[in-house]
Amino acid sequence: YLEMPKFNKTENELEDMFDKWMFVLRNLSRLMGRPAALQERVFTKLFEAAEIAKFSKQQYDEYEESLKAYRDWQNTI
Repeated sequence: YLEMPKFNKTENELEDMFDKWMFVLRNLSRLMGRPAALQERVFTKLFEAAEIAKFSKQQYDEYEESLKAYRDWQNTI
């Protein structure tokens, strides 16, 4: 069993992908930026999704409208 409160490794102590995932899941709400230890591509996508998730309702609606316009433009081409 995994107990998140017992995972106390710091960024410098991360050894493998499991440690990195546990670190990011435990600390995502407290991270102000992307730590140097989390430079893999999968974490890029995770941090992009986290940025979108913290949008306000208005920002999210504008983002969705922009995304829809972009996809429509791409399909037209």
